[in-house]
Amino acid sequence: MIIVLSILKIAGILLLILACVLALILFMPVVYEVNADLDRRQFRAEIHWLFRLLRFHFSFQKKAKAVLSVLWFSVDFTDSQRKRKREQKKAKKNARKYAKRKRKALRKRRKNGGGSGERADLQESAGAAVQSDSAVQTDSTVQTDSAVQSDGTVYTEPHRDRKTEEEEKSRSAGKISAGAKKAAAMISLARQYDLAGSAGPPLLAFLRQIRPRVLKGRVLYGLEDPANTGYITGALAAIPFLYEFDLVLVPDFETDENEISGTVFVKGHLLLIHAVVLVIRLLRQKNIRAFIGAWKKAGGL
Repeated sequence: MIIVLSILKIAGILLLILACVLALILFMPVVYEVNADLDRRQFRAEIHWLFRLLRFHFSFQKKAKAVLSVLWFSVDFTDSQRKRKREQKKAKKNARKYAKRKRKALRKRRKNGGGSGERADLQESAGAAVQSDSAVQTDSTVQTDSAVQSDGTVYTEPHRDRKTEEEEKSRSAGKISAGAKKAAAMISLARQYDLAGSAGPPLLAFLRQIRPRVLKGRVLYGLEDPANTGYITGALAAIPFLYEFDLVLVPDFETDENEISGTVFVKGHLLLIHAVVLVIRLLRQKNIRAFIGAWKKAGGL
């Protein structure tokens, strides 16, 4: 009996710890802050969670800087050397994946009755994989050497012929076209299943919950045409929540050029429980479940 009680006590303590951790994750606010100085063209945004143990900092002044910090470890996503290393690693990985898929397809063809020609194709594929890997290494070496020789002051890009540039342009155009077709198909499906009507109320409730708690500053704005300045002033007057904060918007109807100046500070928070409730409310909608199913069948997800 004492052993059973001891086991139940340990289980209860573990469940209590688990419940406390879960409550901490769901109800600890994710705080966001935005500070913009329009006169100096400075922008700073920060998101932190769990007593600042997890932080993401983004700033822009002449150039962007994004840093993710977890405890005492930091990752700078805008570091040029780190970015080049990630791109080189990704290129090598993609080359190996392509060679592996090609070898697998050739082995399958050989198993289904291929001859010596298939073996030659397999050897050719392996050689192409080695060449592509070495080409990636050579390109990365050129980039690294040029960066070291310039001593961080001037970066000289490696020479690329016109054919390579045309292939890159054609590839990027194909990606844009495919993305546009995919977006058009998604919009068509959304209209078919009335996605806006089903997801609108939950999303509006979620936006109200994550709205800024602090919004203050002073902004002076004006356009070259005073009539356009008046249109903007009327549009801003139609946004009621702006009057809840200490934000002063001053239109300038006498300016001869487009201008905007001043400072803005925004602060708010998000509870993860709000995001969980949003997902549950969305998935409870029959139209949204039907839309996800149709999108999966179409190969979009």
